Amino acid sequence: QPQQRVGRLARHLQLVLDLATRELSSLGLEGSGARFVPGYLVYGNRNASLMAVPFDAASRRATGTPVALLSDIAIGRNNLPVFAASPSGTFVYGKGFLRWSRREPMRMIRLTPTGVTTPLPFEPQVFRRGFVLSPASDAIIGGTWDDSRWLFDLQRRTRTKLPVRGIVEPYGMAWSPDGRRLATSGPVAGDTSVWGVFAQPADGSDDLM
Repeated sequence: QPQQRVGRLARHLQLVLDLATRELSSLGLEGSGARFVPGYLVYGNRNASLMAVPFDAASRRATGTPVALLSDIAIGRNNLPVFAASPSGTFVYGKGFLRWSRREPMRMIRLTPTGVTTPLPFEPQVFRRGFVLSPASDAIIGGTWDDSRWLFDLQRRTRTKLPVRGIVEPYGMAWSPDGRRLATSGPVAGDTSVWGVFAQPADGSDDLM
């Protein structure tokens, strides 16, 4: 389509840019890497599924409900789904994890000032947004790509999934100075245009406040 281009902005909302008028409009679809296939838009969602939605190129509107085509699509280092479609109708895609893509199972390790590394006793996970060590250096909080938060107890060698309420897509994470509470920031559930900061006990025993 020479006069339009599909892209993404902010929280991976699919947009249409009219190159003649420079008008930018949202399709109301949340995902990334959209490509136009005659009659459809194909794109990836946050769960690494490949989605397709009927699309009217003339009116630049999605005209139906998105449906899932494939799951477990590979995600590249640019955070886009790995797939392509040719004008002749050939469709290619990658599945699973790509090495060094930042979206693959990763193992936590301890690094000493002298450069000695030691694996920590936790199963690899698809981590996201780094880790934060507790003030007492006895626990770590970290996030994963499914927007979960985890507490890793270095003494008990256990991991606990923490509740995330009040927000979607938790971003910043921090410990209180005494190590008894955790704070998380992110878009507020129900109105993602607003960001909030919520706190809870570090053991996850209470709702976010």
